[in-house]
Amino acid sequence: MKTILLISGIIILHSFSGCSDHLPVKITINTGEFKRFQTVISVDLDSISNINDNKLVLYLKDGSERIPVPIQIVKTKRRRMYWQLPDEVSAGTQLIYELVNKRDLKKGKSQSVFNSDGAFILKKSHRNVLRYNASTLMPPPGEDEAFRRSGFVHPLFAPNGAVLTEIQPKDHIHHYGIWNPWAKTTFQAEEVDFWNLKKRQGTVQHARVLNTRQGDVFAQMEFLHNHVAWPESTRQTVAMAERHIIRSFNMDKDIFMVEFEFHLTPRDKITLEEYRYGGFVFRGTARWTNQTSDFITSEGLNRDQADGQRARWCIVSGETPQGRAGILFMGNPANYNHPEPLRVWPSDGNGGRGDVFINFSPTRNTSWELKPGNTYVLSYRLIVFNGQMESETAAAYWNDYANPVTIKAGRR
Repeated sequence: MKTILLISGIIILHSFSGCSDHLPVKITINTGEFKRFQTVISVDLDSISNINDNKLVLYLKDGSERIPVPIQIVKTKRRRMYWQLPDEVSAGTQLIYELVNKRDLKKGKSQSVFNSDGAFILKKSHRNVLRYNASTLMPPPGEDEAFRRSGFVHPLFAPNGAVLTEIQPKDHIHHYGIWNPWAKTTFQAEEVDFWNLKKRQGTVQHARVLNTRQGDVFAQMEFLHNHVAWPESTRQTVAMAERHIIRSFNMDKDIFMVEFEFHLTPRDKITLEEYRYGGFVFRGTARWTNQTSDFITSEGLNRDQADGQRARWCIVSGETPQGRAGILFMGNPANYNHPEPLRVWPSDGNGGRGDVFINFSPTRNTSWELKPGNTYVLSYRLIVFNGQMESETAAAYWNDYANPVTIKAGRR
């Protein structure tokens, strides 16, 4: 029996008939026409074998040698096994893996999640990747309490340890590192602004933890957010529920790879109106200005050209006390209105400082009506790096993200 599935951007071709305890299983992967960078692979493990997780070892065949590969098995209704390709596998390459029954490898957790004082920290080995803030952060003394907020990421760290995000800057108290509000919506026939908190029309709140996972391939945090309309009135209403997922992957190079998924489920019809702000947002460290940072998009546009223009990806980098660092932002091809228009502050923005502000805004040039009973997903991948990244490298990472490999799995 052959079954073709598309899961997390990966095409998986199973060639087997039912679950079995017979091993080894041969898994063949073709990279296709694009270079690959530790691409994450997953297969339905229950369709291959019913052997206990602790007895399974995956090997990459290299001629007569077999190289052990870290795996991570996630159990929900069925077991799914995850692993990563080697770094920088050339286009047109075929890789052969074998899943065997053995006990000779210790299984660690190089990607982990720590719960600390109302926050969740993603770690790659001993290094912090980012901090998700579940607790409500109050505004600085003297500022309106309407500016309080939960459910955002700060700090996002570079591999060198530098902090790359900013929260509650004096010029925009409602900016919170990496967050995802919508500025102009129509809900129950009224305007609701979930972005400009001082209006008191709406806000986004962390509601609860759904799950966390950790292992040798990735760590994941999943939360419930509520997009609350009229939060300080007797009419307070949850306009949208949001499943908010953040993942960090175990990359060999001195980089962090992080993914964000926003699963929006409206409680009643809501229209995300055409407007220049709304969606996935990044406010960069105050150290990054027009004098200390650079920006470019997939279309070769700088920050003075990019505002309102579509982009598959963009790079921002700049100076930090620990050395230069930066981020490659990539929008998923499945996102609404992809390639999404950007809201980017120009080099003379914010009183001439040119602070870094980047917003993938799918409603920049069109409205988006969300209907109850449906769930709408927006996904993004970040490559966080030390030093500088060239456009050619960014394009290669993008092709790996946007174009899945093919996998054929079956018993030998």
